[in-house]
Amino acid sequence: MNLREFVCLGKLPAPHRLRVLVYSWRKLFGLTRTARQTEANRLLRFLASASAVVTGSNQDRILMNVRLFMSTVVVQARSYPSSDLGILYQVLGKEEYSPVVDLAKKLRMSGALRILDAGANVGYATLYFHAAFPQATIAALEIDQNNALQIRKHLESNGLTTVQLWENALWSRNANLRIRRDFRDQTECSFYVEETLEAPEVIGRSLREICDQMQWTAVDILKIDIEGGERYLFETDELADELLRSTRILAIEIHDEFQIRQSVLRHLTRNGFSHLDHGDLTIAYKPLDETNDI
Repeated sequence: MNLREFVCLGKLPAPHRLRVLVYSWRKLFGLTRTARQTEANRLLRFLASASAVVTGSNQDRILMNVRLFMSTVVVQARSYPSSDLGILYQVLGKEEYSPVVDLAKKLRMSGALRILDAGANVGYATLYFHAAFPQATIAALEIDQNNALQIRKHLESNGLTTVQLWENALWSRNANLRIRRDFRDQTECSFYVEETLEAPEVIGRSLREICDQMQWTAVDILKIDIEGGERYLFETDELADELLRSTRILAIEIHDEFQIRQSVLRHLTRNGFSHLDHGDLTIAYKPLDETNDI
């Protein structure tokens, strides 16, 4: 526990504070920590990294107010075994997408931006982008019903009317898909999809269809974190070109288990994108006058 975390101990609900103290003691002596103790420590790390206060908690979830840009955002995180607190720390604590926002502003992008959040999980990145660009229209895509329910709660509690939830997957074409739950730590942030001939659990939607229904002619920011599903979006030159020709900024997590990084980077270069790496993200962009309508 560092000094900043120690100062933030008082922000924790009493049960979590006790678990953090036990966590720190057991870590000091090299002892195993329980999942609940680890969860409490993740909450402390988040509170120490963000401008946030806990407004309520029970055994199922934690409620917080988080200051993002010029807004106060109402946020909730489900308790263990959910991965919510880890994702919360990554997205709103460490501000994983801050370089995307900085880049958009550097490129003089503002106003009613069109943002597509593919793999929205419980909506933390959607909340972040909306706080950064309050006039933006956002499509949030999520395949898991429980995660989608959390997104709805976030939209309702924050009064967001310019965010549209899609319980679909971003896919190379419209297709019937099944959800696989065997990737990485197998928590709800690691679910992915594949095509099926059986009854679908979720429908895949192409970028073209999403944009048509959103009445967009292009996408200003396309965020993709779909647990390896990106390999199908970049499977051929034609598919990659379809995705990239109308995208201004792409923020994508490339999952190296599928060995597609060099292929994705090749497609980006062919389509006139420059790129940079930020943690797990690859952020690619091109000048405004090189962005074509769908």
